[in-house]
Amino acid sequence: MKYVRPRVIIFVIILGLAGTAVTAPQLFTSDPTKQQFDKGVEAYNNQHYEQALELFQELYVEPGFNKYATATHLMLVKSYHKVGLERQSIRYGKVFISQYSSSNYLDDIYFAMAESYLSLQQYYNAANYFAYSITMSRDNALARIALDNLLKTADAYLTMEEVQALVDGAIGDDEANIFRLALLEEYILAGEMSLASTTAQELEQARLNDILLPTFRALKKAIRIEGDQPRLAIGVLAPFSGSSADVGKELLRGVRYALSKENELSRISVIRLDNHGSGLETVQQLQRIADHTRVIAVIGPVWSENVISGAALAGKDRLPLITPTAAGNGLAGLNEFIFQLSPDYETRGKAAAQYASDSLRLQTFATISPADPQGKALTDAFTAEVEKRGGEVVTQVWYSGIPEDPSEQFKHLRKVGFQLRKQYAPPIDTSQFVSDSLQATLPDSEFVALFKKQLEEYREEIDSTEITLKHIDGMYFPIRNSDIDYIAPQFALYNFDTQVLGNVDWYDEQKLQQYASYIDSMIIFSDHYIPDDQQSYQQFVTDFRKTTNASPSAIDLYGFDTMSLLLQLIKEGNSTRASIAIALREMHKVRGMARMYTLNGLRRRVNQSMEVLQYRRRHLYPLDVMTIGPRKTHPIESYFAE
Repeated sequence: MKYVRPRVIIFVIILGLAGTAVTAPQLFTSDPTKQQFDKGVEAYNNQHYEQALELFQELYVEPGFNKYATATHLMLVKSYHKVGLERQSIRYGKVFISQYSSSNYLDDIYFAMAESYLSLQQYYNAANYFAYSITMSRDNALARIALDNLLKTADAYLTMEEVQALVDGAIGDDEANIFRLALLEEYILAGEMSLASTTAQELEQARLNDILLPTFRALKKAIRIEGDQPRLAIGVLAPFSGSSADVGKELLRGVRYALSKENELSRISVIRLDNHGSGLETVQQLQRIADHTRVIAVIGPVWSENVISGAALAGKDRLPLITPTAAGNGLAGLNEFIFQLSPDYETRGKAAAQYASDSLRLQTFATISPADPQGKALTDAFTAEVEKRGGEVVTQVWYSGIPEDPSEQFKHLRKVGFQLRKQYAPPIDTSQFVSDSLQATLPDSEFVALFKKQLEEYREEIDSTEITLKHIDGMYFPIRNSDIDYIAPQFALYNFDTQVLGNVDWYDEQKLQQYASYIDSMIIFSDHYIPDDQQSYQQFVTDFRKTTNASPSAIDLYGFDTMSLLLQLIKEGNSTRASIAIALREMHKVRGMARMYTLNGLRRRVNQSMEVLQYRRRHLYPLDVMTIGPRKTHPIESYFAE
């Protein structure tokens, strides 16, 4: 039976007891080196990597004999990688190899260095070091992880020629067989079944390491199942590192969960493409897969500016770029291979205006918005659509930065409201102030003074916020989520009787509960809706948690929906970039878990379906799912138009 060395968390305990009698008092060592080492490992395991690095650096340079020297050196290499100092991790890894060439921790060192090379995008080196880790390891669990990472690296980042070069440059049969296994997978993924069969025969005759056998058997089975049918791949282009890494990880989690539910499509794989949120890296990642025709679509990028960066390359290679989150105007117009599953700002503003005008029958509106590109785009689209439908936006109010005191904006809205009140109200009857009998007993000068005094009191009364203003039918607040804390209380203070309309940033049940008394009956126009109270969704959540050990976020649902759409298109026979693009262009009112998808509407390749929600009595209700369209014309209008 092969000896399996315990991992880091366990060897700390073993080291702590080494060379001592197992008695209760000796379990509590006073060795300061041991205490600092344990403290460093605890920090590392708790993901406090900066603290761990500092502790291991101190131990590493501490003079004198250190019986934990090799373990300290290993943890130093791992900690450098975790804090993103990849070159330092590699440097100290090489020092470890030269100093401790017979150490039992060499496999860990090679693995950590491979991860650092991967982060540096030195994929050829990463593959080599994952292979070194496999051949050196006596830990089956680590070897399996290293093999999985090597195969993913070869699949996503290396060409067949580069993998063949790894085979040719291998030292020893074990290493060569590892790379042949990666080459076999490449042949199968590319549909090169004759080459795959030849490579499989070579591996059949070789003496494969036990770690390689399960993967080899699975790949052999894939040759039998697939025949000449090529495997397909979907790229996921998102930030998987940096400050926005959580967005990419959640998107990928949703994509992989969707794939795990499709038993019929075992020939589909997912390629993770980390663009770090950078435009330049977006282009570089697309360049890596441009010639891999088995990559039939890319999910992402998530930011509008990254979509712009990658659009030219996607158009040149006729590669569908399907962004589930980017909402900037004009992205889909860059070329016929850009698809926006999130409605753009123009669609969102139009949807609010269309519903308010056609369904709610509102005529007069005011807006209050941040003076940033998003706020302007939403407000401009809303205003233009209101006017097309015969309504009027009587005023637009703007603010910059954080609206800590929006009182001036709301005073302006009150002023406009009073102007409308005067416009629609009958003339003031002066008899309500001074009776005819009183006027008859007063000289003219005293009567005029009394009239002015009482009229001023009347004006003070109507300027009071106690007067409810009713002549603005609807107020549209396309604001940032963080601004709700300032806008909602002020809206309540200034006493408007109007229908409040909000953008997706208001879709925050915690904030809606907080300001429930201010915004009851508010209508929200959202790009998605999560049906928490539906049994089917609750079952979905339960299974998602079991599978991923996490609760689904909105980003998870976007990933799930997007991948589910693509898998359905593949099941319908679309297996090329061109056929996927054609099918997406014709998509009409397809229901996903979080959204309705319509890409063949007025704005081609931009989702034209929006969720209409109402917050009423502390509950959020779905009112409608609307798809943007032209204004419905009454027959009498058509008659006069002729």
